[in-house]
Amino acid sequence: MRKTGRWPGGLVPFGRSAVKGNAGFTLELDPEYGPTLIEMIRRFIEKPSFSAVADWLNEQGVPTAQDIARIRAAAGESTTRLADPKPRGARWTPTTVQAVLVSRSLLGEYVRASGAVARNDDGTPVMRSEPVLNEEEWAKLSDAVASVKYPRSRRALRRRQWA
Repeated sequence: MRKTGRWPGGLVPFGRSAVKGNAGFTLELDPEYGPTLIEMIRRFIEKPSFSAVADWLNEQGVPTAQDIARIRAAAGESTTRLADPKPRGARWTPTTVQAVLVSRSLLGEYVRASGAVARNDDGTPVMRSEPVLNEEEWAKLSDAVASVKYPRSRRALRRRQWA
């Protein structure tokens, strides 16, 4: 299923929707939340701040991917299995914004739960959906992310200062 670009199910990435076709489900840019995803990316590139983007999303009342799944499940519009299909009103945090903006799923690639990109036998990435970003846009976003990410530990920071 994955190698043919079909969606195997589960939580749909923010800004995309699972669409049933003749060969099964695929992911497409969501007509309702896709423009918000594009605006999220644009705002972050313009002013790299996970917190500022999270604040903007919360001010706009944009639900998280999990709450979108709950809303759609409660309305019978989703096959995602949830223990409790009622939206929780979860708020965006800098961490949830970062998770969306660093995912290679924005390039249409199938990303495993571990964060690794699934690969075809020839080494190319398994494509799961139409890309949200092209390579040039991904590079700009990645540069913006790199400009605000901190080293994982103080030891790593000290090593960089003395190098």
